[in-house]
Amino acid sequence: MFEAESGWVEAGASCDHLASLSSDLAHIPTPDTPCNRCDHQSENWLCLSCKDVLCSRYVNKHMLQHFQQTNHSVALSYSSDLSVWCFICDAYLDAKVNSQLRPVYETAYILQFGKAAPFQSGCVEAQTSCVHLASLSSDLAHIPTPDTPCNSSDLSVWCFICNAYLDAKVISQLRPVYETAYILKFGKAAPFQSGWVEARTSCDHLASLSSDLAHIPVPDSPCNRCNHPSENWLCLSCKDVLCSRYVNKHMLQHFHQTNHSVALSYSSDLSVWCFICNAYLDAKVISQLRPVYETAYILKFGKAAPFQSGWVEARTSCDHLASLSSDLAHIPIPDSPCNRCNHPSENWLCLSCKDVLCSRYVNKHMLQHFHQTNHSVVLSYSSDLSVWCYICDAYLDAEVISQLRPVYETASILKSG
Repeated sequence: MFEAESGWVEAGASCDHLASLSSDLAHIPTPDTPCNRCDHQSENWLCLSCKDVLCSRYVNKHMLQHFQQTNHSVALSYSSDLSVWCFICDAYLDAKVNSQLRPVYETAYILQFGKAAPFQSGCVEAQTSCVHLASLSSDLAHIPTPDTPCNSSDLSVWCFICNAYLDAKVISQLRPVYETAYILKFGKAAPFQSGWVEARTSCDHLASLSSDLAHIPVPDSPCNRCNHPSENWLCLSCKDVLCSRYVNKHMLQHFHQTNHSVALSYSSDLSVWCFICNAYLDAKVISQLRPVYETAYILKFGKAAPFQSGWVEARTSCDHLASLSSDLAHIPIPDSPCNRCNHPSENWLCLSCKDVLCSRYVNKHMLQHFHQTNHSVVLSYSSDLSVWCYICDAYLDAEVISQLRPVYETASILKSG
């Protein structure tokens, strides 16, 4: 089914149609319950008024029919994202924020995954300040190990007086203990990537960047000083590879010696840090950094970086949609090869003529197609099904733009079944 959880599209934090919710949502059918009408086996929806389990509009439309017959408008998806939809609002609802919906979300999460929902920063609005920190221990550098009984997986921080989660990645008094706990739990430094903390979208210290960041050392390069083997940092000025402050501090020392302040992490998140700003930089937004991020991503993962909505600011409008095909309900399957070079996977679909062509990271056939035809809007057959406009030079939010959402949904069904 089409996934549109909080963060993909704007999920509403409030809804005027919750009066009919069942008073006993602590007891709900299990997520593998089949549709009560057609016996469809999986990824059905739970009516939050009568607790009927029915299939989606992409199967036999039984939940949609149920709404039309009963006016029970709010339903929870038993797919992997446990999204909540209101048929009257015609919108997703944020069950992690809305107080009437959060209990049933938590119950469904436990039934689906066998553990409590990890309500970390970003799942709910975590506070970035707290006035109750005066009593914190002065020695949080030494804490019990994470395998101490009665511990959680997400390392979230809660204040009982505020009755709220605290963002340990932003609050300066809490970040050190979060980092210590993360190292103890996972054996590596916490990946403070964009979205975990507020990564800056500009930096005044980029003048010293190397002029040849198209050619960089491979991500598994050892530290040039101590030979530490993995998750080192790349200096974006001189391309030296050095270990982190959590190993032998060689990149930090390099900054102090050279004033080369901007470095890229060869950990899984490929985050970029500026030592002078003392902040993460959003390499997916800053034009000087995005090329080296894309190069590092290809070297690390063997494919182009999936710049989907949420990674960069995807546009919610575009002036170049007039040439879209009038029949996007019928499109080639996602594993179609490139029509020119036969590249087998993760190609792009032209939304004007429905030609399937390879990306700029393979043989550039879709880019060439745009230059030859001016067909500017294309959909990626990679995992994220992102949509790009060559004229806008930007990603388009296919979950929001009405002309694009139907083809996105069709592609999602073809890709995910």
